[in-house]
Amino acid sequence: QMLDLHTCTQCGRCDRVCPAWKTDKPLSPQQLTVDLRDRLNSPPDSDIPLLGETIEDETIWSCTTCGACESACPVMIEYVDKIIGLRQGLVLTEDRYPKEFISAFKSLETQSNPWGFPNASRSNWAKDLGVPIWDKTQPTEYLYFVGCNGSFDTRGKKITEAVVKTLRDAGVDFSILGNDEGCTGDPARRAGNEYLYDMLASKNAQTFKEKGVRKVVTHCPHCFNSLKNEYPEFGSQLEVIHHSELLQKLIQDGKVI
Repeated sequence: QMLDLHTCTQCGRCDRVCPAWKTDKPLSPQQLTVDLRDRLNSPPDSDIPLLGETIEDETIWSCTTCGACESACPVMIEYVDKIIGLRQGLVLTEDRYPKEFISAFKSLETQSNPWGFPNASRSNWAKDLGVPIWDKTQPTEYLYFVGCNGSFDTRGKKITEAVVKTLRDAGVDFSILGNDEGCTGDPARRAGNEYLYDMLASKNAQTFKEKGVRKVVTHCPHCFNSLKNEYPEFGSQLEVIHHSELLQKLIQDGKVI
């Protein structure tokens, strides 16, 4: 990360694609890099706080963590990890974060979703669809990991139901975890609450291990990224595919028209 800060050419490509900067938020990925670099090069006895002074809180919370800046950067600077690291400092060290996060963190910890829905209602969307629940003694080829959006959000549930219908029509062998499924922890990690993320991810990883899950189809890209790229840290070695990728393959194979 130290090298990252010194390789910036200040070309401005990151700013031009940043949705926060485009909507007049105080975040400029380029300026963030420059400010962090200048702070790194400042005298070691400098008493100017990094959080709240060198980098203002509103700047840190303006980032959507979409990664557009990283895709546009010609020298491949990583911005998102730095933002998340700064948020971890605010949340875990300073105990300073937007008030909206209070209820979200509590809900993630107690109900394993950020919106406060009872975890016992997680699989209600599937009640009238007859979707089988994962049985480790007779496992299906795929586990369909629905996630919070596909389980609780009105529009998300419509997508979930459409995916289920399409997979069935194509003859795909799949099942769900039902109420044993939990949030991947991605919202907590991106909000800077690494402790909460670790708790949620560890629980899911243990569930996968106990149930012998190997191949997973995800509903949303956030779950896909977490399970594929981050869960190996917790011992989960999963073959993960997003439902859009599986549907594309089924179309190519002539199983979906």
